[in-house]
Amino acid sequence: MAVAVLAAAAVGMKMGVGVASAAPPRTSGSNGIAAADRGGGRREPLAIRPAARGGVPLVSGRQAASPPSSQGPPLDLTCNSGVRVRREYGSLTPAERDAYTAALVRLRSVGAPPGFGREESEAATGAAVAADAPPWDAFEAFVGMHAAWAGDAHGSPQFLPWHRLLLLGLENALRRLDPSVTLPYWDWSMDAADPAVAPVWAPSMLGGTTTAGGCIVDGPFRGWSVTNNGSHCVSRGFISGRPGDLGGLFRTKRAMQALATNASLSFDVFARGLETAHGDPHVAIGHPRIQGNMYRLERAAADPAFWAHHTYIDAPRGRPSRVWGVDVAATGDAGRAHLGPT
Repeated sequence: MAVAVLAAAAVGMKMGVGVASAAPPRTSGSNGIAAADRGGGRREPLAIRPAARGGVPLVSGRQAASPPSSQGPPLDLTCNSGVRVRREYGSLTPAERDAYTAALVRLRSVGAPPGFGREESEAATGAAVAADAPPWDAFEAFVGMHAAWAGDAHGSPQFLPWHRLLLLGLENALRRLDPSVTLPYWDWSMDAADPAVAPVWAPSMLGGTTTAGGCIVDGPFRGWSVTNNGSHCVSRGFISGRPGDLGGLFRTKRAMQALATNASLSFDVFARGLETAHGDPHVAIGHPRIQGNMYRLERAAADPAFWAHHTYIDAPRGRPSRVWGVDVAATGDAGRAHLGPT
């Protein structure tokens, strides 16, 4: 079954569009999360419909106008190319997986967009760009944006719409390279019994690690490294394929459905519950002691697992009022926005 969602509808929390929902299972706890279970389920695709009007500024929710162009390169937040389907990693064909990873790798070498080269950067910031500075990296721009706006984008109901736009911006950037690509998601609730042995850590997907705190060792993201917050390879705090190595923090399918379909929850309580559920995989994958990328807000988006994780969190679920987005009428029909400080 596919579910549908508009790419844009509420920084002001104006909700729209309906989604399919199942009868709610029994829940326990004030946040609507059910007791742990070992449930699985089908890996469902997510259909995304075009927004009624252009795009909006990708900002913290407190700022309605686009930031000045000197703050970053333009980010395409439009969704007017028809219905897109985002699929769970495990349901992608080999060709679809290869297309996504190839586009993500290629994104790092496409160069700066017009108007954001060396001279423009120096003029905008007043600081000289070192002659040996690495070439502009579009992927790292997204990593830096998540780091720069972390305080505004977490800990409130705007967590959901802000990250929705972040995902849309990356997806559109990838689709400029390959229009067939959409962001895949990892439905970790299906692997909650033992996420360390989930198929998603295979070389053909997100790649694996052989030492806790080590770099990605195989697949297209082998040795994946960034310069954001210090030059480093992307690390994870567990050994992929070793049973039990990711602990028991991941919510099950039943628990996630219970949260989504609990009609007694306000949107604020629901959003905070979903953000809490989202935070536990960050902690598990990064590990508090080892502090791999996913554990640290300023580095998390450098791990390709971040995008698969957040695309799953973004999937609409539950009652129609549980769909979130951006109120274009309130923020202006910008069509294109800017990354903000990086």
